[in-house]
Amino acid sequence: MSKRGNGVAAVLVLAAAGWMGACGGADEGSDSAALGLSGGGSQEDIQKAYCDKFSKELCAARTKCCTSVPPDLVSCEQSVSIDCILSTGTQLHDGWVFSGERIDATLEALQTATANCGAYQLPQQRDAFAPQEVALGERCTPGATEEPCAKGLLCVDLECAEPLAKGATCSVSNDGCGTGLFCSLGVCESVAALGQPCTGIGRGKGSGCVAGLSCVPTDTNALTNDKVCAELQAAGEPCSRPTDCASRSCPSNTCVACTTDASCGTGGRCNAGECSTVFAYCGEDPNYFER
Repeated sequence: MSKRGNGVAAVLVLAAAGWMGACGGADEGSDSAALGLSGGGSQEDIQKAYCDKFSKELCAARTKCCTSVPPDLVSCEQSVSIDCILSTGTQLHDGWVFSGERIDATLEALQTATANCGAYQLPQQRDAFAPQEVALGERCTPGATEEPCAKGLLCVDLECAEPLAKGATCSVSNDGCGTGLFCSLGVCESVAALGQPCTGIGRGKGSGCVAGLSCVPTDTNALTNDKVCAELQAAGEPCSRPTDCASRSCPSNTCVACTTDASCGTGGRCNAGECSTVFAYCGEDPNYFER
């Protein structure tokens, strides 16, 4: 039985239905391959189809990927669907419009995680809606997907701005450097490709390497200044920190294979000597979006 309880769930369904009926909604349709919709439906039609599909797929993922807590499919689907209806209803009431492309992307992220029971994060509240872009010079939130800066702009120091060019002065905490650049010692520099020298640290944009690569030392001396962009290191290869290794284990500056899930840290799983993250929503019935 859901933590909300069947009685409470029934009340919420009726309340949501009454609220949506009173508020009405846009008659605009939205193409979505994942929902099998090709336009013409109302926003409420899209809402129901989306919430039904998302709740079924999230709860099916729990059935496949969770072993510690036997999931109750009926309770789970009801709980997630109600939360989805109420949450997206708030956005519709405020004038937001569903985006077929973003609905498909939201469902695809869940399906990808389900395929290998890997890392997954619930959507943000407005992930399924068309973004409302922020103009040059207006206030923004770094990393926001629902209200991003307009195309070609970046959120720098909480304001949408033109990307900085190579050689421009930047801030490491919020660099503002354009595509293919990163902030190195206060100056926008080009990121390095596989095998090229780098001066950054670890993985991510701060590494100075293209996405998916790490900046690692060329030998087992962690203090060396000679580093290159490389893929995650396999067991026996040099490293300077655990995140350089596929196993997440770097004793004595050499990657070693993991042997237990515990060695991969919280939420990790050791598979064939390498660590991976696992599907995290195996507790009580989840919400629709990440709170």
